[in-house]
Amino acid sequence: MNRLVKIIIYILSFSMISYIYASNSAKDQYYKFIELDKKEKKLFSSEKNLKEKAIVELAEKYSVIYKKYPQIKIADDSLFKEASVYERAYRIFLKDNYRLKTIELFKKLVSNYPSSVYADDAIYKIAVIEWEKREGDQAINYLNQLEKLYPNTNYKDKAIILRKEIEKELKGAREVSSVLAVIKNIRHWTGKKYTRVVIDIDRKTNYSYGTLIDPDRLFIDIQPAILTQELIKQKIEVKQGFLQAIRTGQFSKNTGRVVLDFDKIKRFDIFNLDNPYRIVIDIYADERKEISEVVSKEEGVVEKEIPIVQPNKNADGTYSLVRQLGLGIKRIVIDAGHGGKDPGAIGVNGMKEKDISLAIAKQLAEFLKKDGFDVYLTRDEDIYLTLEERTAIANSLEADLFVSIHVNSSKNRRLRGIETYYLNFAVSESEMEVAARENATSEKSVGELQKLIKKIMLNSKIKESMDFASVVHKNIMTAVKKEYDAINLGVKRAPFYVLIGAQMPSILLEVSFISNPVDAKKLCDNEYKLSIVKGIKDGIIEYGEALKGGVNAGL
Repeated sequence: MNRLVKIIIYILSFSMISYIYASNSAKDQYYKFIELDKKEKKLFSSEKNLKEKAIVELAEKYSVIYKKYPQIKIADDSLFKEASVYERAYRIFLKDNYRLKTIELFKKLVSNYPSSVYADDAIYKIAVIEWEKREGDQAINYLNQLEKLYPNTNYKDKAIILRKEIEKELKGAREVSSVLAVIKNIRHWTGKKYTRVVIDIDRKTNYSYGTLIDPDRLFIDIQPAILTQELIKQKIEVKQGFLQAIRTGQFSKNTGRVVLDFDKIKRFDIFNLDNPYRIVIDIYADERKEISEVVSKEEGVVEKEIPIVQPNKNADGTYSLVRQLGLGIKRIVIDAGHGGKDPGAIGVNGMKEKDISLAIAKQLAEFLKKDGFDVYLTRDEDIYLTLEERTAIANSLEADLFVSIHVNSSKNRRLRGIETYYLNFAVSESEMEVAARENATSEKSVGELQKLIKKIMLNSKIKESMDFASVVHKNIMTAVKKEYDAINLGVKRAPFYVLIGAQMPSILLEVSFISNPVDAKKLCDNEYKLSIVKGIKDGIIEYGEALKGGVNAGL
């Protein structure tokens, strides 16, 4: 009996000690929770310098509290906080694993702590997240659960509104689709020093953008807009050049977000094009850094003396960056205008611009290859390419020159002749007309496009493009006039979509009017087309020699 009493006393003593210890531990966890709450407010005070690692670490610290002490009063608070931090991480980084983690934790809260003041919050938040992913049926299920388990929830009115919205869209509510733009597709072209991303949208809308670090990323918010179901679930792995991945997400009910993940953010330009509406993002390597790296690598290297050949000046009497650096020509991209479903201009005899431009482009490529150039065609068959894709190909290949070949057309059938264009502001009505036709847009849109050219004017290649156009045009006219009567319409400038963003001297050739009976007849003549090809080839060679200081290039 005495022994039994001793055991009971021991057990009671142990229990009291454990209770005191537990009480102190619970108190410690409360203080930890307060400190974590302060850290959270400070961490999210600004999204500018948010670090993903710091967010995850904060969430994990919250989890320690309820996992170690699941019975203390703040256990449900810490679980709710962990879920909320992951939710914020999902909305910032748009990573699906954070979304899934958020849902998992909110469900765990409802399951483990059904009497918690946060339980109804958790169910409502899950419904919202599911709906943002356009999982309407799932969202409705959670709203039903909310109504059944927590009929007096503070979210009652919000839940009713959300349910109506979901049911309306699930029935194919046309009112919503008429208000919100639809982000349909994302395309990209990537090289070592250049990336172009194009976001296709079904109508004109607004957008804004910004950058975040650690990891480096560029985000584009498009509103009012929704993503298609396919895009919401899509993550495009790139891992080529400096672009790592492209992610998408429905950032809010009316905002679609596209995120570009980089190993390091470089210089970038963002602009929009019309008909159809799309947002174009061009990202470039830091050329200045690359140039300095080349110089540093070459320091201390003893080489034989080489006679210095001074390059020729540009037409304006100065030296462009291309000439200062002594850059030559090796790789050329030739673009045959139009193609596939886009025939281009139709001639008086039924000829199509796409066929003539392709024939000239293929023959020009053959000639240039024989002269030792690396030549690439944007298309070598009758296929359709978007205008922004053509320049992207040239940039991705790090081409030294870009030549886009077209055939002219006009409502005035008496107009004939040859003209060469480079990217710049259009100043005459005829330049505006040609740009509108080649851009497949209106002259009003071309006027709006000129605003974009202000940014592009910063491109050092504009000056070289003008000189390149002059040299090639001169050689074309010289070659053609040997056998044919040809009208020289000169070198002109206009804002062509196909030349926007080109990182090399770029020109667009209009080799005769398919709408004029005389020119159209000549375009049927293979010898005439051959003379044009020879002129372009001679112009490219002469321009290349001018860069190296070999000839005056007629400038």
